[in-house]
Amino acid sequence: MESSITTNIIAKQSLNGLQLTDILDKEDKEWSTNVLCLNQLQHGGEQHNIRPLGRPIIEPSKSNRSPRSIICQDLYWSLDGRCVTAVTDDHAIRRYMIAHDSNGKTILQLTNRVFKNQTIVSSEMVPNDTSTIAIDNPGEKILIGSRNLPIQLYSLNSTNDDVTSDTPLFTYSTMNPQNEVFETPYSISSLTQETFLVGSIRNSVSLYDISCKEPIRNIRSDKIKSGKAQYKSIVSCFDEGCTGVTNSNGHNDNYLRTKYFGTYKNEIYRVDLRVNRKGMDCVQQNNKKGNGIYQLLKSENGLYLYVVKRQSNQISIYDIRKHGSCLNSLKLPFMIKNQKFKANISSFNGLSIGTTANNIINWERSIVESGGITRHDYELDIKFSDNKSILTTMTTSIGGSIEEHPIGTQQERRINIVKQNPEYLDQTVVSYSPDKTALPNITQDASGICLIDTP
Repeated sequence: MESSITTNIIAKQSLNGLQLTDILDKEDKEWSTNVLCLNQLQHGGEQHNIRPLGRPIIEPSKSNRSPRSIICQDLYWSLDGRCVTAVTDDHAIRRYMIAHDSNGKTILQLTNRVFKNQTIVSSEMVPNDTSTIAIDNPGEKILIGSRNLPIQLYSLNSTNDDVTSDTPLFTYSTMNPQNEVFETPYSISSLTQETFLVGSIRNSVSLYDISCKEPIRNIRSDKIKSGKAQYKSIVSCFDEGCTGVTNSNGHNDNYLRTKYFGTYKNEIYRVDLRVNRKGMDCVQQNNKKGNGIYQLLKSENGLYLYVVKRQSNQISIYDIRKHGSCLNSLKLPFMIKNQKFKANISSFNGLSIGTTANNIINWERSIVESGGITRHDYELDIKFSDNKSILTTMTTSIGGSIEEHPIGTQQERRINIVKQNPEYLDQTVVSYSPDKTALPNITQDASGICLIDTP
């Protein structure tokens, strides 16, 4: 059975303009207007030099008047649930704080903006205990992976005078010693505050210590790839834990023992970090359905993997206890093509994913924790055209006033990222955008991020 509700927008930041300079100038103006308020919010009224927002290394041309929609690649919450970090396709990292304006209205206030000189391929927040920030601690940090460069660690602290916004705190080598070529880090996953994993080509996984330039351990598939096959044997993603279930390091305890990763060849591998060996186990062989895994979500009980793929209209469910066994699938009302839609699993309300029609669909927690099997053992078959669907789903429309949503805008929006607040589970941040493969969108509010009530 399917039901539908509408949720209101708490706060919003548009990332759309006639050209890129229009968007940047608007952000600069808002920042300069609220800089005094930002100082008081972050430091209780103490005076600090808040660093101005960064600008692109090469300023965009003002003569180009084609519409520009900035699309979010990733969204991250701070552990205290007060800030959101967005990695966007204009080579930028934006940091927003949930604040209130002079009228008491909740806003997403941009506090930091850093630009890279090339495309950001992968990123990951480093978990940080914000309650113990010392003078020499740069606060929350983010790892950035690009082509032909080392992995770079950046501070997200907008008032750290010792480190400029465009200077990395540390770098990590991804160079292959056999050919002295930097291997592209296609995926990064933090394990603890001190360690993280990096995935690259040929199913290569490297374990890093946050304070060491070189990897402390390299793990490769026992099956050597060659020719064109190696380019699809890319570690595209690591498994993500359940929002709202964390330890003192900010992650699920399973992260410290076993990790799963997916590839663009539709394979799933398991790496046991407790044993000191170089091999890995293949959990799922090449599946012809879909064109590459880009997200793995682990249920709260740690028993099921929810697999999201390109060129697919379903989310596959794998039982971790049954080697390579696809237990069920959640049918989607649209086809995921090359533009990724990133889902979220939460201990609060189950699994949520955006759609191409300005909606969020949700499967409740009890369904997610049972691998999609209902108490009556019905076959999982969601038919969106049938009001008598066996499995209960919730469809949430992102609502708002007419001024906020001009006519025609709603159907053009794609909710491409859903992230629930880890501290305040009644809040969710979403990214919306147009179809990036279509013609440039002239709608005034075609892309951006929204803070909404959790559906």
